[in-house]
Amino acid sequence: MNRFSLYSKGLVAVAVVALSTSPLFATNVVGTVKSVTADKNQLVLTDQNGKDWTFQVGQNAQIQAATNNQAKLADLRAGQTVNITYDLQNNQMVASAIRSQGQQAAQQAQQGQQPAQQAQQGQQTARQADQKDAAAQQGKETQHQARGKIENVKADQQWFTVKDEKGHEWTFHAGRNARIEANGKETKLADLQQGQDVTVSYRQVLTEIQAGKTNETTDNQQAKSQMVRGKIQSVEAGQMQIRLRDQDGKDHTFQIGQNARVQLDGRNATVADLQQGQEVTATRQMVANEIRTGNQNPNPTPNQNR
Repeated sequence: MNRFSLYSKGLVAVAVVALSTSPLFATNVVGTVKSVTADKNQLVLTDQNGKDWTFQVGQNAQIQAATNNQAKLADLRAGQTVNITYDLQNNQMVASAIRSQGQQAAQQAQQGQQPAQQAQQGQQTARQADQKDAAAQQGKETQHQARGKIENVKADQQWFTVKDEKGHEWTFHAGRNARIEANGKETKLADLQQGQDVTVSYRQVLTEIQAGKTNETTDNQQAKSQMVRGKIQSVEAGQMQIRLRDQDGKDHTFQIGQNARVQLDGRNATVADLQQGQEVTATRQMVANEIRTGNQNPNPTPNQNR
């Protein structure tokens, strides 16, 4: 075998190693920093369409802010425009590089990468549009309505209970931006009174998830009404969403609370540890987006499978 052949094979071997270790699926997103949780290595970014993206920041992530090429996650501030390079790891978006807009523009000018970046941004815009449409569809699927009479109101704790026509009580948490109307006029949660007819538009947020083997049992009827059981169909860890299929074969998409407790086979876990096919018992919280009192058209009442 001649030297040229050996040299060529050596180049092929180097190329294979390079490809196997490079982030082939890395991509970029541009937006504004919404929040930074440095102690948990997390960053939330809001893109140009107003959609929030939650990133886990890798231990060796390169962070560049203003003229500081060796910045730390804690140096980033809400409102900054950044470009994040990330890839998916175990259904979680992990950032490998975070660059402020000013720093990114300077690097592009020096390296002559503007045309390539424009093409990449065009692809990203198309991808964001598809994701926005999917999110809108999911939003429609996860919005529910309930009707009954107000049983109790705890305005200082932002929750209230409603008794439906069958005598069942349902506890709702009033969302931070919930719209509250009494006979067509905007009001406050504290102004609602026991016995008023009410229509509630709400979404369901999981506050606790137990996957795999679990001995979770309860005789509390109210607690049972807040429980959801099913098999995982998909998990979007970056978007904190999970889709479950119940025993009737119906699929339900739930938002996972930021502080949700996750356990796998009785041990503490993370959302990224959840996998398709796992059996799940979860506790949901019904978060009200809109509360309207007065004479309303009949609407369905909550049920355990919704």
